[in-house]
Amino acid sequence: MITNYVDWDGDGRTTRHYDRIVREATIREITLLPVLMRLRPIQTPQPPRTAAQYAQWQARVGFFASRYGAEGDFWREHPELPYRPIRVWEIWNEPNLRRFWGGRPPDPVEYRRVLAAGRAGLRAADPQARVVSAGLAWRHDGGRYLASVLGGGGACLLDAAAIHPYGNSVSQSVGYLEEARAILDRYGARDAQLWPTEIGWRVVPRGRFSVPTEMGQARLLSHFATEAQRRRESLRLGPLFAFALRDKVDPRTGRFDGWGLLRLNNALRPAWGAWSAMARASDPVPLPSPTTCSTAPG
Repeated sequence: MITNYVDWDGDGRTTRHYDRIVREATIREITLLPVLMRLRPIQTPQPPRTAAQYAQWQARVGFFASRYGAEGDFWREHPELPYRPIRVWEIWNEPNLRRFWGGRPPDPVEYRRVLAAGRAGLRAADPQARVVSAGLAWRHDGGRYLASVLGGGGACLLDAAAIHPYGNSVSQSVGYLEEARAILDRYGARDAQLWPTEIGWRVVPRGRFSVPTEMGQARLLSHFATEAQRRRESLRLGPLFAFALRDKVDPRTGRFDGWGLLRLNNALRPAWGAWSAMARASDPVPLPSPTTCSTAPG
């Protein structure tokens, strides 16, 4: 499964752009997890604030579900393709960081409203759409943030909760998964799956989440995958997502990031083989059941 961050400018260019992505993924039997965020295709994700912006946000997510979800327009227009509708959608990315919340202080209650409106838009277009809450940067007070989101009826808004359990060791990362599971259970989301939608270690000489060698990166990812598989039932884990597919260089600073399973020239790192072997050996993870809300969350 591959994540894809989704922007929308409201015109035909959006449809043409994402039609190509969905078409190529379908042909290659790749499952996409779209991450819905931003009101406009701008660098800083700006969450909605006014009633008009919330209406725009709800219409935006509904557009994607009505096109690429179950019985969507895209599948009717392309009967030559295998029918592989997008069933699961993630709403926003790391809203507990200012950089992904319009530069404003993170606000879990505000995010809960964004989640509720996004869920309403998705379910109006596809009643069986599964909703994954935003992947939280767990080291940045992710536990307290998640608890605040789940309060006030928020637990019924999600079918799975995503976190990014980056750690300096595998045991630390697994510990973050345990913390998140305990919070989900405590706040009424016992049936929700827990999705680690980003995990990885950088191949750089020093720094946080770094390893000096490519083999070290492969060993850590393999160890994490093994531990996650061992704990999958008790933690009710969904699929695992390695970050990132390919190395990159920041065009502003020239800084090399070293996160990739592939090098800058697309050569495969040992981590690619380790992660691929894990994926082939793992049993398919069933989708979470769609939740229902009996009352509007506060």
